[in-house]
Amino acid sequence: MLRQHSANGVTYFTFPELTEYGLYHVIGSRVGGVSPEPFASLNVSVSVGDTAENVRENRRRLGEILGITPDQFVTAWMIHGNTVARVNGEHRGQRIPYCDALITDEPGVALFMTFADCVPIIVYDPTHKAVGLAHAGWRGTAAGVLQNTLHAMQQAFGSEARETVVAFGPSIGVCHYEVGPDVMEAFRLLGRATPAFQPGHEGHAYLDLVETNRRMARNAGVSQVLESKYCTACHTDVFFSHRAERGRTGRFGVLVMLA
Repeated sequence: MLRQHSANGVTYFTFPELTEYGLYHVIGSRVGGVSPEPFASLNVSVSVGDTAENVRENRRRLGEILGITPDQFVTAWMIHGNTVARVNGEHRGQRIPYCDALITDEPGVALFMTFADCVPIIVYDPTHKAVGLAHAGWRGTAAGVLQNTLHAMQQAFGSEARETVVAFGPSIGVCHYEVGPDVMEAFRLLGRATPAFQPGHEGHAYLDLVETNRRMARNAGVSQVLESKYCTACHTDVFFSHRAERGRTGRFGVLVMLA
């Protein structure tokens, strides 16, 4: 379960278990920034219509919690896929193209992504001191972005799934995420995940993204799984939700960094 904090007016969250391991991480909210409606107020995405000046200031406020600046962030140009990029200090300040997961074993490299319903996934290997951050919407989940992240960390760092901790941040809950036959068919065709569907209306279904990814983690052998228990669509006072706010909203940020 997440623990809520406040620093200089910014509301953010952490997983106590990850903090005990010594992993620096910040799960941002929408509270404590400078952006106006509909991005009020801690929007950290440049792709939603907010000004670059607002986004820079909001990212600065988020980074300040860890004592770093945005030019130390490594972020991704996300495409709702399953590509994983390994990064290091040379990538600070860069936006890695066409990927939905970042991994590193270099201290002081801050992995950064933005969210507004998709699942933020933190993968931490305390044995080999390596970390990953993944972005899992329904497309990335169906394509196995979590599986690919675990595999990439095993290949790059020797991380074993049974030694890793996987944490799922705030995302849209099954209560608000009704999907159509196209999504159901995509899971069947891609076959990388066992989807957690509940009956919906007229051929639709409600998709539990966190449970689907939890199953994937368990099937891979992950022994410790953490969940935020926050639905972004239920808590638009704290988080941005693309679906609940009909596309006119901002993005909250997630930062992860090895000490």
